[in-house]
Amino acid sequence: MPAESKIELKQLVTVVIPCFNAEKTIEKTVSSALEQSIGRPKVIIVDDGSTDSSAEILSQLVEHNTDVLTVVSTVNNGACYARRAGVKTATTEYVAFLDADDFWHPQKLEFQLKLFLSNDCLGGITTGFQNHKSRTWLTPRERNFEWNRKEMVRWVFMGASAPALNSTLLIRKDFYWEIGGHDTSLGSHADDLDLGWRLFLSSRMVAKKGRLAFLGASTTQVHLDIEKMAPALETVIQRIGEIDPILSKKALRYLGISNEIKSRWDRQRFIASSARLMEWAFQHPGKILFFLTVRIREKTGFRLTPI
Repeated sequence: MPAESKIELKQLVTVVIPCFNAEKTIEKTVSSALEQSIGRPKVIIVDDGSTDSSAEILSQLVEHNTDVLTVVSTVNNGACYARRAGVKTATTEYVAFLDADDFWHPQKLEFQLKLFLSNDCLGGITTGFQNHKSRTWLTPRERNFEWNRKEMVRWVFMGASAPALNSTLLIRKDFYWEIGGHDTSLGSHADDLDLGWRLFLSSRMVAKKGRLAFLGASTTQVHLDIEKMAPALETVIQRIGEIDPILSKKALRYLGISNEIKSRWDRQRFIASSARLMEWAFQHPGKILFFLTVRIREKTGFRLTPI
């Protein structure tokens, strides 16, 4: 890409990185943002009350990148709040989100910005990604999300079908505020699904195929906290009911059954929890049939007909 184009593109976007206790990954994450093919974009890191050595690492990063790197410190309000704080600080036309345990392909922003510049009607663009599982014996797979109803239905039922919104999305800043941005009332749980539905309903989203984002598996991920995730997810699914009551009703049923199953399962006590789960399954065959139907259809591809 010509040098003049690089200057123009890098001045269009700010990268917002929420950071909480990310001492093991934050350097690689920031480097991937600064080493984009468009040049070094502005990067705002919101340190959300880290208690490890993240603050010291960020201080060193700023010292070597004072021209493009800014750190905003907040009390621990969660990644959702941190993202909104970062967007408020940004002064560019576009904003990209990147989680502190993820990193990007060097051409990620270039591909997205070129799409934006060729279509004034677009509000946001996501990319394909590769999910690095914590269990390394699983082969990472490339995932390309399409902004259609089929994918949105899968996302409601199966979080694993999500578009990794918070590390693949590049969005017009004005459009972000127009649709309400991340909802901090959800406490950073299921906020991506909530924002995702508003993006979908706008009809201004497209997806760029290709493995351009790489997701980590930090032990501090909020999605790992099932007890906090469940009520937030229930709230979001209830909101979807205002648009699609049938989908919401069935998704809430699936969520309830999933939580019942998880409450009876203990990986550390495999034999005892397996027996307890089997006993419950025999007592509730209808719930098990419904649960398995959803799981099978998720693996083989959802139909648009009601479950």
